[in-house]
Amino acid sequence: MNQDNALSINATNSFLLKEEIKILEHELQIISHKLESFEGILRSNLTDQIIEEQELTALYKKLKKEKKAQRLKQKKRGKNYFEPIGLEP
Repeated sequence: MNQDNALSINATNSFLLKEEIKILEHELQIISHKLESFEGILRSNLTDQIIEEQELTALYKKLKKEKKAQRLKQKKRGKNYFEPIGLEP
């Protein structure tokens, strides 16, 4: 009788553990789904910001190049300007 009682307790514990595992797996699936949707939103926002940063960088480089060209024009109009001899940078 003692063995029958121990077997029924083990079977009950096993059943409870299996049910708890099913519940935890279900919770994990729910959390994973929420996390995937959050990652999607985050990626879309970051993609927009990265594209904007690249566009601003290109614009900044263009403005710097134009400013450098304008400064060179000013130097050429200057009194003591000599055309550089040799390789251009």
